[in-house]
Amino acid sequence: MKQETKLRHEAENTAEFIRWARGAIYGDFCVYHQGSLSTDRRSNPEVCRLADTVLLLQDTGFIIATQYRRDIDAETQYIATRTGRGYAPRAVMKGEITAGDWRILGAICEARHGRSITRIVRDMLATSSDKAATAVLEAFKAREWIEEDPSVSGWKISALGLSMLA
Repeated sequence: MKQETKLRHEAENTAEFIRWARGAIYGDFCVYHQGSLSTDRRSNPEVCRLADTVLLLQDTGFIIATQYRRDIDAETQYIATRTGRGYAPRAVMKGEITAGDWRILGAICEARHGRSITRIVRDMLATSSDKAATAVLEAFKAREWIEEDPSVSGWKISALGLSMLA
């Protein structure tokens, strides 16, 4: 009986992590960060994108994210293990959209009629800034993921936006 080999990988950025995830089989694991993830997220946008991607794939059941600390003085290793189930959003895996933008776009898609899209984006960004939410909406409009909808004095998701969520 042939035994599957559990492969260990390391990823230093989101692109490397996604490359690993696309080819990973059940039990394969990837060290995606060493250090203090919460601290490093605040000072490094790439670490933040990587962590967002890991969290999304964990939420969809595609991976299990764990952390390991060998002893009190060692750095923490953050590890993703392929589950063999769940799903990975196609557009995220192809690098067409970030995990954070995918979550925001999904929240816009699921918004109830009459709810402020700006408010939804603010909630997803965990900010009270209308300026930040408007900037995201304008970026989504420029990418043609959303379009203005005069019937509700706001925005609606476009066909291209829906394809990003598939």
